[in-house]
Amino acid sequence: MQEMNEERMQGIAGKLREAAQALDAVALMIESGIADGAQPKLFEGSGQETGADDGKIASGQEQKELAFTDVRSFLASRSSEGYRSEVKALVMKYGDSSGKLSSVKKECYAALMKEALFACRPKYTLEEIREAVAGLGDKAPAILEHNCASSADDLKEEHYAAFMRDASEADHAGN
Repeated sequence: MQEMNEERMQGIAGKLREAAQALDAVALMIESGIADGAQPKLFEGSGQETGADDGKIASGQEQKELAFTDVRSFLASRSSEGYRSEVKALVMKYGDSSGKLSSVKKECYAALMKEALFACRPKYTLEEIREAVAGLGDKAPAILEHNCASSADDLKEEHYAAFMRDASEADHAGN
């Protein structure tokens, strides 16, 4: 009985460490402004500071550069949460076919981390997509078209995360 409690406590302690890593990554992103749109905007004009061009993230007037270790830590936490294949696909998308984080250019760190926020989470449901479409108003058709769809029901499940990322961008641009 004592061994079961000890095993259980060790399991809980491990989960708490994983949660702490994830919270550290989120705190880093909040501090550096990634949650406020480091990726190029779908609805904003050109010439604006995106942060994706130089590996830095705009935060008011100052910019904080993302380090390789920051990105590695964040992606490792997502991978350990069960999103290993999603992390690998994103690293290959922003790097090369080797799937190694070292192949990702520094100027792509911000975009990679932002996309991981939407891709490395429980899968979006069609109901969540429909709610997002309804909340977008007149911006919905452009975002759906950008994701190869004409309606929420027409959107392919593999595009749900990208759609939600774009919807978040559009919502942020509208504020």
